[in-house]
Amino acid sequence: MENRIRSLRQFRAGTSEYSIDGYIHWLKNDAMFFDADYQRGYVWGEEQQQAFLHAIVAGFPLGHVAIAKTPDWCEKEGPYLEVVDGKQRLTTLKLFITNSIPFIIDGTPVYWRELSRPEQLAFGKTSLPAVILDDAGRNDLLNYFIAVNFTGVPQSEEHKRHVLKLKGE
Repeated sequence: MENRIRSLRQFRAGTSEYSIDGYIHWLKNDAMFFDADYQRGYVWGEEQQQAFLHAIVAGFPLGHVAIAKTPDWCEKEGPYLEVVDGKQRLTTLKLFITNSIPFIIDGTPVYWRELSRPEQLAFGKTSLPAVILDDAGRNDLLNYFIAVNFTGVPQSEEHKRHVLKLKGE
């Protein structure tokens, strides 16, 4: 008997546990590419940024991000991890660790460089799981992006048209 569910599977994705500290390492080493043509720009304001930074420190579950290794990742200079989902969260983290935005603690803005090393280490302990899209082609990445981003917080109609156009629909 044919397995109708298995016949619908498009690609395989694995999940891995990564700490915020692992993402900080990737960000500091310019391993992450944020600007695939299907991504919208960075849209989070201070309220969303602070909510995310506070969630990290509080240890709340942060959902997950999705990352695809470029096919030439082991030979490539520069970014080799494409951020497929999680651009807003990871950009916020990058802005914080590069001292572009502060973390507001008890009403006081505190920048990454002002945290002691033990405070930075404590900040990095929280887990942010990743869906790893290995061996996923461009169409797979677009399908994943559409499945995750067009069913949650609404994307603009213009952005939806843009991504669907990229997919050829």
